[in-house]
Amino acid sequence: MAADDYAIEPLSVETWDAFAAMVDRHNGIFGGCWCTYFHPECADRQPGAEGTG
Repeated sequence: MAADDYAIEPLSVETWDAFAAMVDRHNGIFGGCWCTYFHPECADRQPGAEGTG
């Protein structure tokens, strides 16, 4: 599959099924978890997209 076959879109009601299929295909995000937020209490957490810790 070529890079042109993919699209990056905000998660919404319309895009949820594609997101769910991707997560299921890879046994969840981070080994089975569906969480998409990096927990602030994690000692290994690095600054996110906003540049804050």
